[in-house]
Amino acid sequence: MKSEIIFIFVSSIYCLNIKRFTKYVDCNEQSNNIDSFPVSNSILPTNSQHQKQPSQEHQKQEHKKQEHKKQEHQKQEHQKQEHQKHQPSTKNTNVGGNSSKATFYFRVGDDVPGCPTVQTFNDGMSYGPCKSEDGSPGVKYTSNSKYWAAIANAGSRCGDTITVSYNGNSIQLKVMDECPACREDNHVDMGLDALIELTGSKEAACSINRPMPIITWS
Repeated sequence: MKSEIIFIFVSSIYCLNIKRFTKYVDCNEQSNNIDSFPVSNSILPTNSQHQKQPSQEHQKQEHKKQEHKKQEHQKQEHQKQEHQKHQPSTKNTNVGGNSSKATFYFRVGDDVPGCPTVQTFNDGMSYGPCKSEDGSPGVKYTSNSKYWAAIANAGSRCGDTITVSYNGNSIQLKVMDECPACREDNHVDMGLDALIELTGSKEAACSINRPMPIITWS
């Protein structure tokens, strides 16, 4: 009788253990489901770690792109500056060492065949902001006005002598008139006779089948 009681007790304990074991470990249902096991201390990366890695890689790629764009921009700016250094300067803002074109606006002698017709201004009228020798406003053109010139902002330089050079030749001109159109590129307006003397030919002076002569003046 005692042995039977012991056997029943042992059997009960065994059954209980079997139920507990099969409750948590069921090979048919959970052996292939990794989520059924605790992974908080696992060496496997968590979902958040998986998400961070692509983000960091994306940031690196964006950084490389920005650096590449910056380098390309700097390279283009450098090339632009180098190009500008080697370009001849034709724009002038100062009176002194200017490089500009020469034009004519009056004549002293006869008309020159092949050149545009130009007036003499030898009409006794007074022109420009400068004053005549007697102090009256404006100047009167005469046969002695061959070496007169008109420049931009002439009012502050009336009577000044400027030296104009072209291909090794130079002449001196006296500022006696205003040239509003000269403000655009600071060119010098002079008598046709003086410009032919400076350039050495009517073709160059009158731009016959060639561009206007480029001079330097100060």
